[in-house]
Amino acid sequence: MRLTKRKTLQITHELWTWLAENPTIDGKWMYKFDWPGWERYGGMACDCPCCEYVEYYEDPFRCSKKCPLISLWPGTCTHYDSVFIKWVKSDREDHRTKYALIIANAAKTELNKLPKLKKELL
Repeated sequence: MRLTKRKTLQITHELWTWLAENPTIDGKWMYKFDWPGWERYGGMACDCPCCEYVEYYEDPFRCSKKCPLISLWPGTCTHYDSVFIKWVKSDREDHRTKYALIIANAAKTELNKLPKLKKELL
């Protein structure tokens, strides 16, 4: 799927906000692939809008320059000390919520840095 940077960040914000609000459902940990939004947007590389964006615009898995959230990661999201890996490895709901919110807020921050569309200025 070809995504614009704006759409990538919008979907990323939706995904991670949902994960922050739903660290578990019925006692089961929620993961990116559990997000109901995939029904609307379809599947994406690594269940991630940012990975989908990078994969289309650059060679797969070379996200160190093109990831819209690169400022959040120490190299890539799969770095052992990244917020994403901390979220993956966390076994506490409050920690999963905290890390998911960091990612959701980073997406919103990057989205707000983009130039406004003409229709947004009216």
